[in-house]
Amino acid sequence: MEKKDPHLGNFSGALEELSGRPEEGPFETPDFSTAPLRDRFLAQMADSLISGLIFIGVFYILSEAKLDTESVRIYSLSFSVSYYLLSDSLPKGRSLGKWFFKISVIDKKTGAYCSLVQSFFRNLLCITLGFIDSAFILGKKRRRLGDLLARTIVIKDS
Repeated sequence: MEKKDPHLGNFSGALEELSGRPEEGPFETPDFSTAPLRDRFLAQMADSLISGLIFIGVFYILSEAKLDTESVRIYSLSFSVSYYLLSDSLPKGRSLGKWFFKISVIDKKTGAYCSLVQSFFRNLLCITLGFIDSAFILGKKRRRLGDLLARTIVIKDS
């Protein structure tokens, strides 16, 4: 199966999906099944831990390099947040946490793996809205607000 370039959704598209109106021809194939909530939660926790370890590692390395404290903080936070925001665009739509739990993020319409832009928007809402974003995963469609905005789904890899 050929993967196409993904298209980022917009807020109106996400609102349409929340309202229950059908979307135009979503990508669906029996080869994919949505990832279990437990795997998604554990992968998210693993990615949060990895992001924290990146912060600590960069902080330590730059502190040893005798950079000023403010620069060390800024660079450490930048690397840590960058991983968190862009991690779902790693090969096969898998962050390190998702790789461990064998789940991937794909574009809902095209089936393409998650792009940098999609990863940024789907994870930005997780950082900014936190619990509110995550609570949507308990809904009928099992998709966070970030998934709705980026038009992505999380699937179980075979």
